[in-house]
Amino acid sequence: MQEVVIINQLDWLKNNACTLGRGHCLPAGFDSYLKLLLPIGIDHSISLAEYSPRRGTVAEMNARAAFWRKYDIGGPSASDDKLTSVKYSELAEIWNVPYNKDFTPDKIAKACGEWPPNLRESNKLNKHFIALIIHVLGSTTPTYFSGTIENGEYQWAAGFPTDWLARGTTADLAQVHQRNGQFPSNMFDSECTWCLHHAEFADYLILACSTVIAHEIAGNSEVELFYL
Repeated sequence: MQEVVIINQLDWLKNNACTLGRGHCLPAGFDSYLKLLLPIGIDHSISLAEYSPRRGTVAEMNARAAFWRKYDIGGPSASDDKLTSVKYSELAEIWNVPYNKDFTPDKIAKACGEWPPNLRESNKLNKHFIALIIHVLGSTTPTYFSGTIENGEYQWAAGFPTDWLARGTTADLAQVHQRNGQFPSNMFDSECTWCLHHAEFADYLILACSTVIAHEIAGNSEVELFYL
C-alpha cells in the first residue's frame, strides 16, 4: 500500500450521491446499500445489577467509582480474554430498543443512561470482522483508502490535519485499521464497483455494492446488517 496524491480519484463519490440518513452520502446507482454493525463484546463477569449511571450526588459518584475500580473497567487488566461476542439484536431485546434499519448502537446507550460498562470494542472481534469483509470483497482487489478532515479521519502533515489517499489491495484494510485505530472514511475498488463508508463516531459501516456481494455478506450469520 502506498500514499498517492489526491487529484480526482474521489470525485465519483460525490457525483450523483444519494443520502442514506444521518448525512451519509454514497454514490447512487448501486444494487444494494447495507448498514453493517461493527462487532461488540460483552464481559459477563461485570454485574449490571450493582451498577447505576446516576451521578447527581457525591454518594452516587463514589458508588460509580467503586464499581469501576472493582471490575477494573478501562484499567490495565481489561482484555479481550474476558469478552465474548454478543449480537445487537440480543441487546436491543434486553433494553427494549427497536431493532430495524434505523437502529444504531448509541440507542443502547440512551436506553441504559450511558454506554453499559460490560460492553466494549474487542480487537479480536474487530480483526475477525475485518477478515470477513476482506474475504467477501476479494483480498487482492486493487483498492483505494481515503480519510478526510470533514469526517474526522485525517493525517497530519507539516503540523496541519490533511485529507489522505492510499492505494493498495483490499487486504490492506487490516493495516489501515491498525494504523489509524478506525476504519477509513471511504474505501473502494479501482473499478468503482463497490464502496465502503464509515462516518465519524459511527459504530457501523455502509456498503454500496452489487446484489451478489450483498447476498454473500447477508448469508453470513456472524455479520449483523440491514438493507437500506
